[in-house]
Amino acid sequence: MAPIISSVGGVNDMSSRYRTGAFHDAYGWGEEQAGPWKASLVLDFMAANQVDPRRACEIGCGTGAVIRRLAEAMPGTSFTGFDIAPVIDTNEQRPNLSFELRDIVAEPPAEIFDLALLLDVIEHVENPWELLRSVRRTAGMAISHIPLELCAQSMLRPRALNLSRETQGHLHFFTRESALWLLSETGFEVVAATYTHSWRWAAKRRLRSAVAFPLRLVLTAISEQFAARAVGGMPLLVLCR
Repeated sequence: MAPIISSVGGVNDMSSRYRTGAFHDAYGWGEEQAGPWKASLVLDFMAANQVDPRRACEIGCGTGAVIRRLAEAMPGTSFTGFDIAPVIDTNEQRPNLSFELRDIVAEPPAEIFDLALLLDVIEHVENPWELLRSVRRTAGMAISHIPLELCAQSMLRPRALNLSRETQGHLHFFTRESALWLLSETGFEVVAATYTHSWRWAAKRRLRSAVAFPLRLVLTAISEQFAARAVGGMPLLVLCR
């Protein structure tokens, strides 16, 4: 697979890979595969924290793999999907779901939402502080899913971060602490945070993830926090207000 960053847009406009659709052409298959898993995470997390929005949006919704499932599971909630990539069908209208091709930083929506979802988004944008401040003006609460790729394993295997940057377009890499600092620095108050086990999902689809499965299983049983710091594969799901 050709590197997304070097093949699209140039260093002065990192968002062009999304605006042209090149990112989704190269990596969109992964988004569709992960859609059911991410939707189930969000639904369980909202139920656990008694979050029941009437109006919700997903920022960086991509092809809608997650938000469509949420709209089906929550017919009483109105959902809007926003993305800057021309991979969403803005003509698609369902009773409680619509899509808009919109950069919420440059063009803030007029509507104020009860909940905004940012699922594996902030690591892709040049200025996550700017995006998160825009989200605070757009919604009363936010749920973010943030990969924690800075761990002992990635420090020992620099190629791992390079691969993530080239093929997934990640511009920023986080630990649990730095992810929570970012949310706090943009004015959010963390209500709840939990690790998710992306390594379990990945092990069913990637050989290298399957090989590491026994070690991750043991470390996670000992301590999720230690597993996240040692071998990664433990994104953070965070509810903020």
